[in-house]
Amino acid sequence: MSTSPADLLNVAPDATPAQIEAAYQLRLRQYDLPRDTPPDLLAVAAEQRRALTAARDALLAAAAPKSSRREWLWLGGGVLVALLIIGIVAVLTRGNTAQPDAGLVAMDRQAPDLTATTLDGQTLRLSELQGNVVLVNFWATWCEPCKTETPDIVQAYADLKDQGFEVVGVNLTDQEKNLDDVRRFAQRYGVNYPVTLDENGSWQQAFGVYWIPHSYFIDSKGRIRYTRINIVSRSDIERVLQELQ
Repeated sequence: MSTSPADLLNVAPDATPAQIEAAYQLRLRQYDLPRDTPPDLLAVAAEQRRALTAARDALLAAAAPKSSRREWLWLGGGVLVALLIIGIVAVLTRGNTAQPDAGLVAMDRQAPDLTATTLDGQTLRLSELQGNVVLVNFWATWCEPCKTETPDIVQAYADLKDQGFEVVGVNLTDQEKNLDDVRRFAQRYGVNYPVTLDENGSWQQAFGVYWIPHSYFIDSKGRIRYTRINIVSRSDIERVLQELQ
């Protein structure tokens, strides 16, 4: 299912021009990355900025007054053009394979070998999961899209863990108020996979995470093969698992 302009900017379909512009500026800042960001992530961010701009233009055109049939036709044409741009951007960001949907971007680089303490006090080393397809999902308790995607991840892990699928939920602990919030989040959503605590931002830096939720799919050989900006879905997980197994 394609993403609508309103969903892309996280606004109501009947949002005012001021609300649309504010949401656009807020989302745009999420993709303002440092110059030393890896080129593949810079390319992803650039495509996302283009999609956001197209969505903003489409929503503003639809919200504008329609005082004449000529203006109505002109505005309608603008909406169609903007939606077409969003579609083109989605195609360009899917990588070289047609298997994953437009939200998944193909990559091919070695995953960092990191170690962290988990929420239950254990030690997790990422390389020890090699041999499985691993979803590394960066999240925080205050992130609304993270709340949306977590139930899908929980259910996918329950259904697919016996098929060589592992999940590591990386909490941005350096941006949380306290660990009690993290524990309450995990309990509320029934998180059934390891949650690592990124207490100093080292995992974020190693992976190149500048927005959340942000997910990476690692193949059985320890290479990052796909990244997913924003909400990762059950469909994303199943398609990548099928391809990488």
